Amino acid sequence: MLDNPIIKPIKSSGHFFELMEQYDFYFSLPGQWSNNFYLVIQKGYRFDGASIPSALWGFPLMLSPVHPRIVLGSMIHDLCYETKGHINKSEDATLYQKSQSGTWYKSYAPISKKDADLLFLSINKQMNMDIIRRNLTYYAVRFFGRY
Repeated sequence: MLDNPIIKPIKSSGHFFELMEQYDFYFSLPGQWSNNFYLVIQKGYRFDGASIPSALWGFPLMLSPVHPRIVLGSMIHDLCYETKGHINKSEDATLYQKSQSGTWYKSYAPISKKDADLLFLSINKQMNMDIIRRNLTYYAVRFFGRY
């Protein structure tokens, strides 16, 4: 299981959270010639957590915007959506890709909406979110998420 980022709520900004220390994340994307990526998200990155309507925080989802099973996926998903997949254009994060020779380099290739949504699904699975909530949240971002 992955480790959750250390975050704190930002009271003056409404429903936002701030990353309290740098978060490093390794992942793969389907269909890439090199499936090895390394994402570094800087301390101070602000995001709004999962965009779950408050009426659904209870039944049937039983999830809040920063529930331990969804916070990591929503943070990375928010970053992908905010940058329209061009993570290295952000001051908040750096995306690296592993070359075929095994060296890391900055990746300027965008992450598509579809890949961002699939990454969200994959992270939620790795966080041991049950299949029903995992699929409900995935289909919600897939069909209603604005990239």
